[in-house]
Amino acid sequence: MTTVLISEKEVARMLGCTPYKLQRDRRLGAGIPYHKIGRSVRYDRAAVLQYIAAHEFRSTSEY
Repeated sequence: MTTVLISEKEVARMLGCTPYKLQRDRRLGAGIPYHKIGRSVRYDRAAVLQYIAAHEFRSTSEY
């Protein structure tokens, strides 16, 4: 299985947030694991999809 790396902008679009939220999460050590390649930040597409699936709720009492 090959790893598909996607940009910060693509992840932000998938999550419906801004790239700044992802940057803040990285500073805090929270959020989705990422790869630093030179100066660019890339996310594993499978990890992003797994993160989305893990944050699926059916009720507000599930938090």
